[in-house]
Amino acid sequence: SSASEQTQREVLTMSKTTLFLAPTGGSEGLCFVSASANPSTAALFRGRGRAGGGLVLQYWLAGVHDCETACVLEPRCTGYEWQSAGQCELQTQPISKSVPLAGYICKV
Repeated sequence: SSASEQTQREVLTMSKTTLFLAPTGGSEGLCFVSASANPSTAALFRGRGRAGGGLVLQYWLAGVHDCETACVLEPRCTGYEWQSAGQCELQTQPISKSVPLAGYICKV
C-alpha cells in the first residue's frame, strides 16, 4: 500500500477511535450482544465459541489500541472486547451491554 493509503487509514483509525463509547454497564467488562439482534443465539447472548455464528472475529493482538484499529478496519465491526491477555474480539452484532469483569474492556 502507498504512503497516502497508510495515512488515510491512520486518520480514519484516529477519528473512529475517538468515537468508541462504553455500552450500558460500563467499558470495563464482557460485551453482550442483543438477544433480538439474532434470535437463533438469544439463549447465548455471547458469540464466543459459536462456530459459524457470525458474532465474533477473534484475534490475538498486543494492545487495546490494536483491537480498536482492527474494529475500524473491519466493516462488520459493531464494537470490540479486549482482554488484558491480548485477546481481541470484534463483535459483528449490536452490543447491548457489558457485565463488569476485571481485565476486560468492551467498547461500541
